[in-house]
Amino acid sequence: MTTRLTDRREVTEFRRAAQAFCDEIDVISTRSARAAVLTLFPLLADFTAAAYRLPDIVNAPHTDGYIGYDRWWAVGGEIDRCFAEYGRYILLFDPYDREHSGVPVMSTLWDDLASIYGHLAPGLSAWSAADAAQRRGILRAWKNSYEADLSKHAVAALSAMQSLLYHHGFSDDDLFSDSEYVKVDPLDSEEMEKRLTRIRAMGVRPGQPGSCGPCFPEGGPGRGSPSA
Repeated sequence: MTTRLTDRREVTEFRRAAQAFCDEIDVISTRSARAAVLTLFPLLADFTAAAYRLPDIVNAPHTDGYIGYDRWWAVGGEIDRCFAEYGRYILLFDPYDREHSGVPVMSTLWDDLASIYGHLAPGLSAWSAADAAQRRGILRAWKNSYEADLSKHAVAALSAMQSLLYHHGFSDDDLFSDSEYVKVDPLDSEEMEKRLTRIRAMGVRPGQPGSCGPCFPEGGPGRGSPSA
């Protein structure tokens, strides 16, 4: 007997990984920055591996699988408050971009994680009541969003968390207590603004077509964040 596409093991594993990630984001307001990294790092790695293995989907209906701007902004605010000063980082987006090689862009964990959540949550909520055709549409939306955008967010967030875990002491119980976060020198808004100014002087603006960087409110990163 042929297994229905939406019941294949790869799909089941992806839904399990996606649900675990979204469940953690739903309670992130109760986490410290360190606790969030320790929990989300393996969950995000599992999600990325499972998304890579999703089967190709053809002849599926279009599904509008996003939570919308207001909900994305609210979720982003909860994430931003959780990570606080550890939520902003510098990203070298494309190591194979010869034209802009070595030019960093400014990014945030709240944008990475809220964007992933925003594409996953609606489909997960609708899955149990969806018929076979609707599930194929949900699955296609997940796969397309991962290949077009979410994979970039996932890898960038994993890289930032990896740095916090293994280079700034987040994984070492002897260095941290729940009330002590002094082992990393976070990038403050003034320093990031200086770097952004240098980037603009080179003709690259984060968020512009071709720069592959995240968009920030006018004034640069650190201003107009969802937790402000």
